[in-house]
Amino acid sequence: MGRYYYGDIEGKFHFGVQSSDDINNLIDNIEHEHEYEWITCGCNVESKEDKSRNYCNDCYSSYEEHKQEILKNEDEGCIHDNCLYIEGNFIYYSIQKNDHYQNLLTSMKKLEENLGDDMINLFQEIEKENSVIDGLSSIYEKIHTFKHHYLDTLNDEEKVGKYLTIFARYKLGFQIKHVLEKEGSDSCFVSCEC
Repeated sequence: MGRYYYGDIEGKFHFGVQSSDDINNLIDNIEHEHEYEWITCGCNVESKEDKSRNYCNDCYSSYEEHKQEILKNEDEGCIHDNCLYIEGNFIYYSIQKNDHYQNLLTSMKKLEENLGDDMINLFQEIEKENSVIDGLSSIYEKIHTFKHHYLDTLNDEEKVGKYLTIFARYKLGFQIKHVLEKEGSDSCFVSCEC
């Protein structure tokens, strides 16, 4: 079990130390958006036009048809203000190189001070690899092995938690930075499971 993130990068949030909105800790001037889904069918609400229509036109031919299907399969209490969609289990970020890149670099520099040179050198060894975007890729094995050995030297639960938080945040930022630095790339989209 765990929460994952998808999009231009993918991976798994570190359990117990990393929130789904951790990108806000890397980039000060960014807001996440909520994803919405239609009640009963679960299709994504794709646009403002979908919201104004207020029913899933992929699955139903009218608002009334969609509403009747909800009432047949769900509790009437799930419909609020005649709205047939609900907040989904994801938030998403659209990270723009022009707006967010410098702030990301500044945050990562601060995190590097707490990770230590040996860990940063391991990240630098893999920074040119395309598989950096996959947080579950085997290229991270050496980094995780080093992290576990380092954590074994800490005898303080609070220090372990702090280090894990910094490590998880840095790895997420490292992946985002990789995408923004690719030739022709001006943004990074990330959808985060809540």
